[in-house]
Amino acid sequence: MSLAALAFAAGAGLLQLQATLPALGWALVVPALLLLGLRYRPVLIAGACAAGFFWAAACAQWRVADWLAPELEGRDIAVVGVVSALPALMERGMRFELDVESADTALRVPGKLLISWYRSAGEDDGGAAATAVHAGERWAFTVRLRRPHGLVNPHGFDYEAWLLERGIGATGYVRARP
Repeated sequence: MSLAALAFAAGAGLLQLQATLPALGWALVVPALLLLGLRYRPVLIAGACAAGFFWAAACAQWRVADWLAPELEGRDIAVVGVVSALPALMERGMRFELDVESADTALRVPGKLLISWYRSAGEDDGGAAATAVHAGERWAFTVRLRRPHGLVNPHGFDYEAWLLERGIGATGYVRARP
């Protein structure tokens, strides 16, 4: 049984080496392999590897399905949501995570956004706008969003994977005052 568990883990690890996610239709092979594996032990190991591979693929498909629809990229969208993490202050504004409750679009907006709110260049309010947002508050913003993407640098920080890990489906910035 431990060999099957190792094969399952190896299958999940094998998915990490793929450039793209596979079609989940191929997962229909797994039950046949597992049934055949009841009779032949080596086939059971291959079935466990395939089960791990497609389990990891299904989890990845589920996470990527919450990303922003390409049709909404670069458009102004009015959203209402709750600030779900402590805002991070920047030189010219702040960045915070927003759990979306509703949006004014027919297409689905991701459940979690990473929003930046910049002060305008001529704005000199002593930092009041930069500290206006607090964790747990409900806000309505007009935002412009884009899908998560990052640079692919070997041995460097993978921003897209970091966003995927945190469940953030889009990044963007506030377009108008709430």
